[in-house]
Amino acid sequence: MQAIILSAGQGKRLGPATVDTPKCLVPVQDQTLLEWQLDSLARCGIDHATLVVGFGAEQVQQLLASKRRPLEVSTRFNPFYSVADNLVSCWMARDRMDGDFVLINGDTL
Repeated sequence: MQAIILSAGQGKRLGPATVDTPKCLVPVQDQTLLEWQLDSLARCGIDHATLVVGFGAEQVQQLLASKRRPLEVSTRFNPFYSVADNLVSCWMARDRMDGDFVLINGDTL
């Protein structure tokens, strides 16, 4: 089973926490939202996550490269993140929707 995490937008509703930081990298206690999500997904038996990125994509890539994860993670870039909504992010990951998957937002804890 796999997961698709939509995390391309800036997360402007999160206010000053996302001015320079992608919403999935907002810290909560000792980890980022993304780390909490990936760890939780792995505990639920998810073996692959596709992360759709946009705003701050390079910061997300740095985090992914810095730590081993209990599941495989790949990324897709949404170049329209500043002018489009989650539907376009879903479109960027459509090739990963060929079997069972869960779809979650990158700012959901």
